[in-house]
Amino acid sequence: MLSSTYLLTIVLDYPFSGDVSVSKAPLTQGVLAGVVGTEEREQQPGDRQVPLTAKDLDGVWSSDTYGTVVLRAEGNAVRGVYRIANGTVRGTVKNGVFRVLWCEGTRKPSSSGEPADAGLVEWKLVKTADGGEIVAGTWSSGYRLNADGSFKPDGSWDLERLRLEKAPDLQRRLDEDPAQRYCHAP
Repeated sequence: MLSSTYLLTIVLDYPFSGDVSVSKAPLTQGVLAGVVGTEEREQQPGDRQVPLTAKDLDGVWSSDTYGTVVLRAEGNAVRGVYRIANGTVRGTVKNGVFRVLWCEGTRKPSSSGEPADAGLVEWKLVKTADGGEIVAGTWSSGYRLNADGSFKPDGSWDLERLRLEKAPDLQRRLDEDPAQRYCHAP
């Protein structure tokens, strides 16, 4: 019984990856977005945004919606990987904010209005009232920017640092994946 429970936990932990995968789009839009935690995090009393550096992002992170993310700082640039559809992120920290390109699967933005396999993320470091830190962010499907350089978010992507998990499979991908596996500017 214990073995069956463990196996079921492992299988259900990664339902959106593998040779046969299911799109996460229905879970990240509309009413269901609130259920799975992709709505933008509301600022809490005592929260304050502080400047983010690339070094702040270096390490293993967890997000409710996108699972474990491993980020590696290289100067002001940061690149990272996550398990869903062999996802990657790549970007730079400027003025205390991390602007990222994300991509999965085909690694292409949609031109037909269908869910995209690439887009933008913006992460900011927030010190919480209880003394903790969270990297609060939003993501968009595709690369459309407003005139002021911002984008219309399709959901949130918040990160919390994991102190114990090493994620060896993701560390290996980060070490071995060729540069073309990572997202590139459109």
